[in-house]
Amino acid sequence: MFPSIPRNKIMRIFLFIFLTLFAAPVLAQETAEKPALPAVDWVDVESTGFLSSAKGGALEKTLWQGQKRSVIEPLIDVLPPSQKMRTLLSLQRRLLMSKVDTALMEDDIGPMRGNDLLIRRINKLMQMGLYDDAWELYTIRAENPYDVSIARLGMLLMVMRADLATACLEEKVFAGKFPKDKFFETMDKACAVTLGSTKSPQFQDSPILQAVYNDKGFSVPASDIKRLISMSNLERAFVLANGKISYAGLNSEVLERTPPMLLTYYLMDKTLPESAKGLIKTECDKRGIWLVQMFYNIFLPKPLAEKHGVSTQLAAPTPLASDYTRKSIAEF
Repeated sequence: MFPSIPRNKIMRIFLFIFLTLFAAPVLAQETAEKPALPAVDWVDVESTGFLSSAKGGALEKTLWQGQKRSVIEPLIDVLPPSQKMRTLLSLQRRLLMSKVDTALMEDDIGPMRGNDLLIRRINKLMQMGLYDDAWELYTIRAENPYDVSIARLGMLLMVMRADLATACLEEKVFAGKFPKDKFFETMDKACAVTLGSTKSPQFQDSPILQAVYNDKGFSVPASDIKRLISMSNLERAFVLANGKISYAGLNSEVLERTPPMLLTYYLMDKTLPESAKGLIKTECDKRGIWLVQMFYNIFLPKPLAEKHGVSTQLAAPTPLASDYTRKSIAEF
């Protein structure tokens, strides 16, 4: 008779086999010396998850018990953005969204600043086209960003949902702390348009953004997959936020070749024609991609929300939220 094997151990073995079989071969990590880490409770940060109970779909909190960080990190990085089997896609999503106890893993190399387990999981969800899930993970840490990397991701997601006012407010908070950061330099130029201080910002390092803000006739065909993929995340976000995607000629054949990160990206476009929306939703359904976009238009600070008895996340602007955003930006 075979000995009884604990359920959590079976789950870890199954997931390890799954990741090994369906992930690309992992390259050896560079051994370059890492910069000193900030005063961050990394166990608390990296244990962050939106799914916390088995009933809600969470995996075991002991998922990574005894596993080395040097094995976990690259396996998450090479998870495939899409899966042919819906059950595997669901398992992959649950893996990335679950709240687990990272104190139980073997921390053999330590977290990498700007690319810790939480950042890796959010980035992977975005690659899978699950921007709503990425947003959910981000908002857990939104009130007190533990690192500039999580602040960048938050601003990127805000730009993608065309909430430029809030994104620019965040940019003003962090730009002064990181004066030579290229991300904030780019954000600052784009925000100058949002705040009305200029109409023609210059982006010497980005022909894409130069065209977005200075060429009224500029657009990128949704069928030009290669061009869209070659853009940086920030360039792609501003192309979307400014309505610079053209859907003329988009058809089922093109959508079959379109990666998930672009399919749901199109669905966030407020200028998306109904005819194209139907085609994209059909393709998403064929792949089992979640279509419930849970983005919020306004994110209020917790103290303000509690004082007025409202949620920190609002689906549409309110007089309170509009007044808060206007006054906050005016402060800068």
